[in-house]
Amino acid sequence: MDALDLINLRYDAVHGGFVDDLFSGLSDEQVRQRPGGVNSIAWLVWHLARVQDAAVSRFVDDRPQALEEGRWNQAMRLDRRDVGSGMTSKEVDALSAAIDITALRGYHRAVAERTRLIATSLSPGAWNEVVPAERIHQVVAAEGLLIDAGRWVEEFWARQHSRAWYLLQVGLLHPYGHCFDAMVTRGLLGRPSTDVADAAISSRAAGESRPERAELDDGRVGQPAHGGVYQHELRRRVDVDRLTAKPEQGEHALIAGEDPRLVP
Repeated sequence: MDALDLINLRYDAVHGGFVDDLFSGLSDEQVRQRPGGVNSIAWLVWHLARVQDAAVSRFVDDRPQALEEGRWNQAMRLDRRDVGSGMTSKEVDALSAAIDITALRGYHRAVAERTRLIATSLSPGAWNEVVPAERIHQVVAAEGLLIDAGRWVEEFWARQHSRAWYLLQVGLLHPYGHCFDAMVTRGLLGRPSTDVADAAISSRAAGESRPERAELDDGRVGQPAHGGVYQHELRRRVDVDRLTAKPEQGEHALIAGEDPRLVP
């Protein structure tokens, strides 16, 4: 098995199944909501797509972001070039209210397909090539990828990572984590992961191609994913994040975004 095969093992399950399931059975209004102050599903999917688009398009490859080539900001009714790290709660509210949900899902699909094409085009030797820190700093500054409250992400990116690291980090690990954040939001909306699992099972029974939800939920079909649907566990999680997050990381870190404990 090579690096591309490794990524492909789970790529469709996350981007072709998990993300789509987050929207299953929810109205656009519900997708925008922030029950209990957590991040909305709309914001979480926008954020994971923005990070992936920026890092894969500009660090793994050297081409304009899908955001620009597809004029997705205009379609989503937004005017932001950053990836969302460090946004305040009010900014998250504003983006969640303004974004066009259909265009958001289209943007995510465009980014997912862009990533697949770039990964497929890499030669075997290119996967191990290190992206220079100088390039990271230059692109972040020139393209406004980070606001001041999210500048810590730049240092995380600029640690002499290989192209393979970026593809795994922003193509799988980062989206997977935020999909579970979105499951917390679904639970507080009264549509927990058990509903999504049932929908996935029904789809497969009808002959539709869907990801193995059993694998996505650690083999626990019909059980809450990582405790995400229980409000007392959600509150405990948020409390822990409030105690450990760095103040300069902004509301994104304090509520349901980047967990600083996962960043070396």
